[in-house]
Amino acid sequence: VAPTLDAGPDRTLVEGSRYTMTPARFSDPGWNRTYTAAIDWGDGTTEPAKGIMMITSKGVEGSLRTGTIQAVHHYADDGTYVLKVCVSDGAATVCDMVLVTIQNVNPALKKETFLEPRIKFLSGSDAFLGRKTAQQTHAASATDPGSDDLRYDWAFPGTPDRFSGTLLPMPPTESTTTF
Repeated sequence: VAPTLDAGPDRTLVEGSRYTMTPARFSDPGWNRTYTAAIDWGDGTTEPAKGIMMITSKGVEGSLRTGTIQAVHHYADDGTYVLKVCVSDGAATVCDMVLVTIQNVNPALKKETFLEPRIKFLSGSDAFLGRKTAQQTHAASATDPGSDDLRYDWAFPGTPDRFSGTLLPMPPTESTTTF
C-alpha cells in the first residue's frame, strides 16, 4: 500500500524571502519500511537529499507509521511556482504539490548619489549645483532582492533661465551618464 502525503497549504511570500516549507505530513501502513523524500521547487532546482529534513515515528506492527518532510529554499525571482514533494517507502512513491507565489519587491535606490568625489546628494533631491559648460558625471546604484534587470532613468528638464538648452543623457538608461 502506498503512503499518503499532504504537502500543506499554498503559500505567498515576497521576493527575497526565505521559504521554509510547512512540514509535509505522510503516513504509511508499512511499519518496517525505510523512507526517502524528494523535492522539486518548481524553479528548475531540486533539493539534494542532505537538504531535506525527514522525521519518522518508530514503526509498530499493526499501526500507521507517520512522518514529516521539511526543507528551506530561496526563490530567485517573483513568479508562481509549483512545489512538488514526494515520499517513497521503497515499494511505492506518492507526491503532492503546493502552489508558491513570490510577489515582486521594487528595487531600492541607494541613499546617496555621487556627482563627483567632493559633491554628495541624497536620492530624491530635486536640485544640484553645477557650472555651465562644465562636464558633469552622474552615477546611481540600487539593489533588488530578485533577479530583475535594473534600469536608471535620468530626468533633467531644461529650463531656459537655468540651462542653455535641454540636457538629455546619452544613452539615457546607463547607471553613469556624462553630459
